[in-house]
Amino acid sequence: MVDITWHDYNIRQASPCVDAGDPDPIYNDLNGTRNDMGAIPFHYCGDVDLDNEVSISDIVYLVNYYFVGG
Repeated sequence: MVDITWHDYNIRQASPCVDAGDPDPIYNDLNGTRNDMGAIPFHYCGDVDLDNEVSISDIVYLVNYYFVGG
């Protein structure tokens, strides 16, 4: 958990809960990795296309989402 005072229950990148969920591929995260344990999966801040990195592709994703309709 990140900050109980602010009710932020996301898991941190170094948490053992990242990629430690059910190994069945039907439960994989949207980016194809094994699912995380917990109600709120780990994600990189700014990673809007869910590829586990913050890059120019996130900007392209946002432009397509807003101007091309997703």
